[in-house]
Amino acid sequence: MTVIHKILVLGVITPKLLQVLSSLLINEVLPNPEGEKEEWAELYCSSTTSNSSSISNISSICTIFGQIKLVDASGNSVSLPSPFRLSARQRRVVTLRSRDGFLNNAGDTLTLLSSSHGAKDTVRGPASSTHPDKANRRIADGGGEWGWAEPTK
Repeated sequence: MTVIHKILVLGVITPKLLQVLSSLLINEVLPNPEGEKEEWAELYCSSTTSNSSSISNISSICTIFGQIKLVDASGNSVSLPSPFRLSARQRRVVTLRSRDGFLNNAGDTLTLLSSSHGAKDTVRGPASSTHPDKANRRIADGGGEWGWAEPTK
């Protein structure tokens, strides 16, 4: 963590740091839960290194300093704690709360935004009204192909 913090304070963006910043992804979304369940999104650190104690290997964690939030196309948003950290291949579920529902079941866009790095990941989901209680998720964690499946949460 110290290495990343020093790099950001100095304002130097190295290729290794860019890899860390781009490895936090939206991995799964439950846009149309049934009953009293809530909508949620799963964030995933796609970094492939698992040795998070190595100072020389900062790509073993995903760390974002500054404000980070999930925002849908209607402007609904949920803020995440700062700094936001996940170890390599770790997941974190974020509940999407809004008075009228967060995601639009006719299809919606969910964006992961960082105040210091702009849009990090965007998911354009198809209509979920025909897929109640199903998750729209990456077929392989961190992969590019999406599909409907049973939620992992």
